[in-house]
Amino acid sequence: MLLCEALLEGLQPNRFSLLTILIKVLDPSEKDFSVYRNRFYACLKGSPSGKLNKLFNQIFDDP
Repeated sequence: MLLCEALLEGLQPNRFSLLTILIKVLDPSEKDFSVYRNRFYACLKGSPSGKLNKLFNQIFDDP
């Protein structure tokens, strides 16, 4: 089972929020999530910002 699938399965029974999981994934002490963390911070070719910046922009732009 993929690590992200295991996290998503833990949402309901453990009452984790999506924000709690995001914090866990972005925590540098969590070595298991380093690949996902790097993908969040990475900027795609031709894109001015990474996925994390886009996520925050969407959250803060929501009225």
